[in-house]
Amino acid sequence: MSTQLNQNYKSLLQSHFKSLDESTLAPLISDNLLCPNPVVLPKALISEFQQVIGAFFALRSRPLYIRKYETELKALTLKDPGNKSLFMSYDFHLSSDSKPKLVEINTNAAFLTLGHYLYSAHGLSTGTEFKIEDLKECFTNELKLQGKDISRPRVLIVDEKPKEQKLFLEFLIVQELLQSFGWDCSIDDVANYEKHSVDIVYNRYTDFYFQEPVAQKMRTDFLNRTTCFTPNPFEYFLLADKQRMIDWTQDGFWENLDLSEVQSARIQNVLPKTISFKPELKEEIWSQRKNLFFKPKNSFGSKQSYKGASVSKKVFEDVANENFLAQELLPAPEVLMETPDGPQNFKFDLRCYAYCGQLQLVIARVYQGQVTNLKTKWGGFAPIKWT
Repeated sequence: MSTQLNQNYKSLLQSHFKSLDESTLAPLISDNLLCPNPVVLPKALISEFQQVIGAFFALRSRPLYIRKYETELKALTLKDPGNKSLFMSYDFHLSSDSKPKLVEINTNAAFLTLGHYLYSAHGLSTGTEFKIEDLKECFTNELKLQGKDISRPRVLIVDEKPKEQKLFLEFLIVQELLQSFGWDCSIDDVANYEKHSVDIVYNRYTDFYFQEPVAQKMRTDFLNRTTCFTPNPFEYFLLADKQRMIDWTQDGFWENLDLSEVQSARIQNVLPKTISFKPELKEEIWSQRKNLFFKPKNSFGSKQSYKGASVSKKVFEDVANENFLAQELLPAPEVLMETPDGPQNFKFDLRCYAYCGQLQLVIARVYQGQVTNLKTKWGGFAPIKWT
C-alpha cells in the first residue's frame, strides 16, 4: 500500500523534474515519509484557516505591534528588511468541536512543494488556488519588497549540511523549479555562504537570528539588505519566536494595537494559554503538569518537547527554567485509518503554509506517540480529502 504510493509519488516527481532519477529519489523517500491515507476533513476549515492566518498577518503588519517591541528589536539589532517570508507555516490541532487551535508558527517549514505533488499523487484537490508556478511570483515579490527589481535573480538555498537533511529532496525540487524560470540557483552549506554572490537566499538554516559565528556574514548582509533572506530573522521575531505565544496570551496585550475586533478575536480564539517557565512558578506548574505541554523557546521540530502527563521529575527539573515554556495542552485529534496491519488510530496535526497572509496549502502530519515524527509506520505526511 505505502510502497505503491511511494512509487507513484516518485514517478510523478520524475515526470516534472528531470534531474530526479531513481538513484537520487530512492534514499530520500522512505516508508515513514508519506502516509498512505489522506485525512478527511470538512472543506469549511479552509476558510477558517485563511481567516486566522490573515489576522496574524494583519497583526504583524501593524506599526503599533512592531512598536511594542522596539526595545527587544534594538537589543537583537534587528531591522525590518522590507520583505516578508516564504515557506511559513501555521501549525494547528483541532479541538473536540473541530475548531483550529494554534500549536506554533514556523518560518522554516518544510514540505510545501512536496505536499503540492502529494495531493496530485492521491488524485486530490488541494482546495486552494496556489499553484507550484506561483513560487516564481513569490520570490520576485520578496525582491521587489526590498526595492530589487531583478528579472533573473541568483538564488542560494542554504542550510547546515543540506544533503544530510531529511527533506533534502525539497531543496532539489525548488532548485530545479527556479532553474526552469531561467534563474541561477545553488544549494550549499551555511559555512560556504561567503563563496556565493546572490540576490536572494531561501533560508532553511535554524539559527533563526543568525547569531552563530558561521552566520555572521549572512547577518551582515541581512542587516544591510545586501541580500534578500526568506525566511528572515525579523519575520521570525514578529510571528514565530515562541516568546510571542507567551505575549499574545498576557492580560492587556491586545489593547491599542489598531487591529479590528474581529481580527483580534480570531487570533485569541485559537491561542492556547502559554507561560514562561519562571522559577517562582515551578511548584504550581508541576501540580498542573497533566494539563500542560513543555517545549523550549528557541528550538525547532519536536526537540526537547514533553507532554506534562508523562514527564518524569528528573526531566521536569531539567526544563524548569526560563528557556522553556509551559503551554496549555492541546490534545492532537485522532483518526482511524486502514493499514496493511489492520485498522489503527493515529494522531495528526495540520500544517498550513502561507505567504503574506495567503493560505497556500494544508498538509497533515500523521503519527503515533507523543510528538510528530517521521518514524511511525504508516504515518508521515498526508494530504487532506476535503468534503
